[in-house]
Amino acid sequence: MGGKSDSGGQAPYHNFDRVNSVSSASLDKICLKRKSPSLFKNQALTRYCNQSCVTGQAALPIILFISGIIIEIAIAGAFVTFFSGASIYGERLSARALAAAEAGIRDAQMKIVRNKGLGATSYSLPVGVDSTSVIVAQTVDNPNNLYIYTISSTGTALSRQKKLVATLVVSQITGLAKLQSLVEQSIQ
Repeated sequence: MGGKSDSGGQAPYHNFDRVNSVSSASLDKICLKRKSPSLFKNQALTRYCNQSCVTGQAALPIILFISGIIIEIAIAGAFVTFFSGASIYGERLSARALAAAEAGIRDAQMKIVRNKGLGATSYSLPVGVDSTSVIVAQTVDNPNNLYIYTISSTGTALSRQKKLVATLVVSQITGLAKLQSLVEQSIQ
């Protein structure tokens, strides 16, 4: 420390005449201790401190910009997850309503097979947590000795409803029952 330098005979200031010989961490500590880097007697140290202070200012907007993009992607992902989950739940309810309507058709078929002259009737049937309402209408075809039943079953699962209509033909003589058609109809 006590030697002469080529900077006009003054002792070197903290041995920072050569900035390149000191680690950047040491220089950063010195820059942080000083309020103004222009107070340094060494021009190289002043230049280093000014550059390190300027480069840190650009980091904040970049970090905020990248954070905004990440938050936007997360919000979009949450919306996609919510809406796809809601559509899957709606499909599941529709399938449950259809299963309840099918159960109503099968129940009415069993009642008709047990009593081939059942006649017109309507009833409700619980199917697990869902329900179905069944309407049976009978038409007699005397020349062919047939009973023609039209079975209408509306299955309900929470807010979803499905309606199935079946036509069942039963022989008056033998009691043989044949399912002629089973179609889904829209609910009005």
